[in-house]
Amino acid sequence: MIINNKESIKIVTVVGDSLSMVRPSEGIVYQDTYSFKLQKLLGSEFHVVQRSKRMNDFLSQSYQLEDDVLNNGSNVVVFHIGIVDCAPRLFGKKRHFILNLFLQYPVIKNLAYLLIKFKSRYRRFWTHYFPKTFVSESKFRERLEYIVNEIRKKTNSSIILINIADTTERNKFKSYDFEKNIKNYNEIIKEVVKKNYDICNLLNFYDLTKNKEKLLLEDGIHISKKGHDILANSLYNKIKGLEKHGRN
Repeated sequence: MIINNKESIKIVTVVGDSLSMVRPSEGIVYQDTYSFKLQKLLGSEFHVVQRSKRMNDFLSQSYQLEDDVLNNGSNVVVFHIGIVDCAPRLFGKKRHFILNLFLQYPVIKNLAYLLIKFKSRYRRFWTHYFPKTFVSESKFRERLEYIVNEIRKKTNSSIILINIADTTERNKFKSYDFEKNIKNYNEIIKEVVKKNYDICNLLNFYDLTKNKEKLLLEDGIHISKKGHDILANSLYNKIKGLEKHGRN
């Protein structure tokens, strides 16, 4: 069944990375995710569309905007992307892709594993002296601004940008400048929201998770059940606020 605005059902599209998705091995099933909980909170007048993908970043998402967002008549688009873009990496995006290919072939798989194990053992050194991210700050800003402008030109949607959560002290020690990266990329999100205040809204997940490691899973990146609860309630309040002011 195609659900559209002619039926008076408001559409909320969630576009994210793996933080928005299930992690059964860590006890997060679909009913625990914030998109599922948000649907229950909003009720039958809304339909929540989940368009998240693992390892998603704003660079990749900018090339999938038409299918994920522009053509489904969303009243509200929620973007929860950023940690894949900004996290300190041992390998750049291209080399990461090549290494994953190597891992598919038994002949060179062991060599690839040895390289990953070696660099992982000295992660702080490599991320300090050879810093890499999947998406640079300049490209992050460019692609985010492109996405916002495309939605402005081609839809009547409101946008909610969830900024990047805090991470654990362990992660901050293991990966040099992790916290700095999060803050820098969050500042870009904040500036884009401010520049496009008429259609963009910030959900400050960083402040909600600051020094609250129980809202994250053991890896310090993905969201715990409690974190999903808080995010669902925060999104509900944002969306109802937009509705109250006639912006969705």
